[in-house]
Amino acid sequence: MDAPVNERRFGEVVLCEHCGRSTAAARPGCFYCGHAIASAILAPEKPVLNRAEGWENGFNVVVWTLASRNGDIERAAALLDTSTDDLSAVLKFEGPVPLFRSSDATNAGSLVIELASIGFRCDLVADIELRLQRANTRLRRLAITDGNIRFEDFNTAEMTVFALSEVRLLVAGTVRETRTETFQKRAVFGDAKSADESEISGDGAVMDIYCDTQDIGFQITPAGFDFSCLGAEKGLMARENWARLIRMLGEKLPRLTKDLEYDLLASHFEHTWPTARKSETKGLVKTGFGKRAFGRTEWSSNAEQFRRYSRLRWHLYEK
Repeated sequence: MDAPVNERRFGEVVLCEHCGRSTAAARPGCFYCGHAIASAILAPEKPVLNRAEGWENGFNVVVWTLASRNGDIERAAALLDTSTDDLSAVLKFEGPVPLFRSSDATNAGSLVIELASIGFRCDLVADIELRLQRANTRLRRLAITDGNIRFEDFNTAEMTVFALSEVRLLVAGTVRETRTETFQKRAVFGDAKSADESEISGDGAVMDIYCDTQDIGFQITPAGFDFSCLGAEKGLMARENWARLIRMLGEKLPRLTKDLEYDLLASHFEHTWPTARKSETKGLVKTGFGKRAFGRTEWSSNAEQFRRYSRLRWHLYEK
């Protein structure tokens, strides 16, 4: 049976008769002016979720964990199509965390409204606001003198100077990349047989630093970075220097906020910001003297996931 003509479903939009702007049909009042929406009804308990593909400019529903711990977790988990255990685990962290990435603003905005009605404080952040197309500036070294901090560009050696009080946020984590190459012999009859397989994987520490008035931050990785800013505390092991650098920045930068939660949160991002994966067929390749096999390469990396988290934290800093 067809639904009544005046029924308003989750995800639909209507024009407000008062201000003429588009607003979610499921709302009792206009999102912009508050004027009552004619024939508005309550949205269904579980709306349809329009997940964004990796290549799309999506819209992120972000929860403020500290302000949402008294919300109805069971209803929120049902709305987000996740488990109560996963959602409860996310709410134990301190910063803003993405819960869902939608392919359209209306769908995401309606989800924010639904979550707000059950005690969750959420924001809607579009991918375009995170400026993901530009990478943070990689640093070769930094120096702290006379109340200022100097950043040296890894590629150009250009120096950028900020007052110590202008450095506001540090986001640190681990980027993991894996590359697997498989070679198969194609049999005339039966299944293909694996001839060889090799895997290369690596973990690398990464740190993003953001300063006042800057949309794009600075990035440090242990490889190629000069830890001379540590002075007498500089050691031989990069891992030790990394920990000392984070501690030193926390001590000398009076307004710095340190976010070290990414590695603990990364597994919870897979439904919202999945790890980037790519598969490539290489065709018939030489694998030895007089030997050939069909090659295939599988690659994965969480570098883009970390960038999204880092930029989100800066975008919502002190909001």
